[in-house]
Amino acid sequence: MAGRSKAEWRQELEARRTAMGGPAQTAASAALVTHLLGRPAVAEAGCLMLFWPLRGEVDLRPLARAR
Repeated sequence: MAGRSKAEWRQELEARRTAMGGPAQTAASAALVTHLLGRPAVAEAGCLMLFWPLRGEVDLRPLARAR
């Protein structure tokens, strides 16, 4: 982790996500969901484990609804 603690990485990445703003975060989440739906491992999976997005994290809820 290049000399940084896990907490420092988390803090920096959370700040970057927050700086993106709502519309950019929504667009990035949608792009990731589209990409994941095109992956055979995701398309063929019998079950997916997802997380509820917090503090600007990627929103994978549309992935669950699409399946």
